[in-house]
Amino acid sequence: MEMASTSRQSYSRVLQNDGAFNNEKANQTEESLGFSRETEVVAKFPQKRTRQYIYDMLNKIKFPFKNVESIVERRGGMVFFTCQTKNQAKQLSAALECHRDVECARLVLSDYTDVKIHWIPERFPNQKIVAAIERHHGKIYEHRIMKVRYGIADGRRLYRLKTDDLKQHPIAPMVRLDEMVFLVEYSGQPAQCFLCKGFGHLRYV
Repeated sequence: MEMASTSRQSYSRVLQNDGAFNNEKANQTEESLGFSRETEVVAKFPQKRTRQYIYDMLNKIKFPFKNVESIVERRGGMVFFTCQTKNQAKQLSAALECHRDVECARLVLSDYTDVKIHWIPERFPNQKIVAAIERHHGKIYEHRIMKVRYGIADGRRLYRLKTDDLKQHPIAPMVRLDEMVFLVEYSGQPAQCFLCKGFGHLRYV
């Protein structure tokens, strides 16, 4: 069965990404304000962390403090790191992705975007989700099951697609597959109208 959006009004308050975590808006900011964000990394934690915790984490992953220009904490457990160079930013992003307490991490200006899908039963066939996404939205370059403490899965799976593919073929915040409804979120995800199902605007009944 094809992946399609649901029209339930109760989903009208689905989580919308912070504007600064939006690729398109980040590009607009770079153009209008005249500065580059290519050395920035954004990481998502399950909840807000203390500054000392972040310092300790950088020590554990052996990332030199001298490579970090700034650390900015934002709502929802999001932390922005600015590095000295783009290569350092790539190294930090890769190290954070492997950290058990980081839900996801990436360059602010990245060629790839991680799509997080929630509410997936553990034994739901992954090949069905992969086939549905690739049929409508673009090739998946990496995917994994997300786990929490003790290695227990919590119904979330991560799928990495090209950012340009998602801009051309966005994924709705709620999707239906095999009569099951899943929550979808990713950086730069456009708003979806719950009346016309179009993207880029909102309208409620």
